[in-house]
Amino acid sequence: MEQFLYNFFGWIIDIDALTLACLLLGFLMLMTRWRRVGMSFLAFSIAVLFFTVILPFGQWSATTLENRFQRPATLSENIRGIIVLGGYVDRPLTLARGLPCYNSASARFLEALPLIESNPRLKVIFTGGGVALPGAPSEADLAKNMFEQLGFVTSNFIFEDRSRNTRENALFSFQRLNPNPEDQWLLVTSARHMPRAVGLFRKAGWNVVPYPVDYKAPPQKLWRINFGLRVGLQYWRDSAREWAAMTSNYLYGYSDSFFPAPRP
Repeated sequence: MEQFLYNFFGWIIDIDALTLACLLLGFLMLMTRWRRVGMSFLAFSIAVLFFTVILPFGQWSATTLENRFQRPATLSENIRGIIVLGGYVDRPLTLARGLPCYNSASARFLEALPLIESNPRLKVIFTGGGVALPGAPSEADLAKNMFEQLGFVTSNFIFEDRSRNTRENALFSFQRLNPNPEDQWLLVTSARHMPRAVGLFRKAGWNVVPYPVDYKAPPQKLWRINFGLRVGLQYWRDSAREWAAMTSNYLYGYSDSFFPAPRP
């Protein structure tokens, strides 16, 4: 059932692939006796593009996710450490090129650097292994090398290199450290990913303080027709992936809340 949900949500997230397939199928059917069916496929494709890309629902969805948690103005004395999530390394390209290659979420690492440097008393946990790629270094290995090249002393750092997803980030890091429930930990990840991450980390037993980075959407929900299909599709894909994952996590009990909220 979990695999079925994964495949079902995959089609929703990759709406561009579904739409292109329907467009091609519709055009081909126009040249056959199933012309009316072909026109239905074309109408469906245009409607999907209109409602998910041209109208600003994708941007609204992304903004809703990114606005869910705000950065703390100051760091509490109860904070014991900083958790930095991976997910910003393009490991297949890194393996092919033989040097570190990053994706659009690299702000997770970049914005964590000044935070770590200005709070040397805090323990640092970097968590990220990645999918199994023979011969490819884990994200944790790449992060450790980068920290050391930048002059950080990593003796106070923990590098968790087995996790393949956010749920395992939370579980494996908790197993490595076994933190006290009253201790707070600063959680650094992309703003759109933060609600999902908070739900999973809370369920694993962490007492996290969200520190969102890597904003991609404007702070206001703008009513503006979007004819830049690339931007509209990106908003849709990024936000739909998070909503789909939060739905799955909640249904399977990996998170206690469908859309985790800030604690009072």
